[in-house]
Amino acid sequence: MRKRVLKYFGDNKPIKDMLDDVSRETEGKTTYEIIHDYGDNTVNIFFDDGVDERTEHDVLRRIVGEFYQDIYAEYDVSLSERLFDLLKLKSLKIATAESFTAGNIVSAIIENAGASEVVIEGIVCYSNRSKVDRLKVSEEDIIKEGAVSSKVAYEMAIGLLDNIECGIAIATTGIAGPNSDDTKKPVGLSYIAVGTRKGVHVYKFNLTGNRAEITKKATNNALFLAIQLLKQY
Repeated sequence: MRKRVLKYFGDNKPIKDMLDDVSRETEGKTTYEIIHDYGDNTVNIFFDDGVDERTEHDVLRRIVGEFYQDIYAEYDVSLSERLFDLLKLKSLKIATAESFTAGNIVSAIIENAGASEVVIEGIVCYSNRSKVDRLKVSEEDIIKEGAVSSKVAYEMAIGLLDNIECGIAIATTGIAGPNSDDTKKPVGLSYIAVGTRKGVHVYKFNLTGNRAEITKKATNNALFLAIQLLKQY
């Protein structure tokens, strides 16, 4: 039996459906397991000895071709490891500004040996004053839009990119719970800004779960979005 590993991010039902089809087509000689971790999926595919190498190749090509945007590696690697490798490959340095993710993103990156080569700084800017003083976020925009908003996430990322060393920036703002803030926006609402000097894009999420689960989901989403950006850089 041979084993192949794909790392896939997001809703795993579509890839499960395709793998079920593959299993039927190969008369049960291709099986799989998916290990799910807050959006991050390790897809282990097992080929019996009765499956020839050409069929194995065709199956993998079919899956990768269909889910190219969501497969971030064709080997066993974590989100932070993949991001770290891409930063080194692209010779870029990263900075993060985290409100509700509380430093979890930069902590994941610096778990990799040699992270000092690619990480500039990780700022935990919980308070509005920190966002204004440290990242030059507009106080007027915070009052008008709220700290948890697309506008503020964007300005946080731009503040990081003001550092000439910063090649890619990640910024997060959201409501992890268990209660909302004074704006009464829903728990789980979050904005993740990822970008370079070529442009910054802000992604909106409505995450579910308890405080720890929402924070973990946001952290994984941020790492994946940075990987996607660097794959195209």
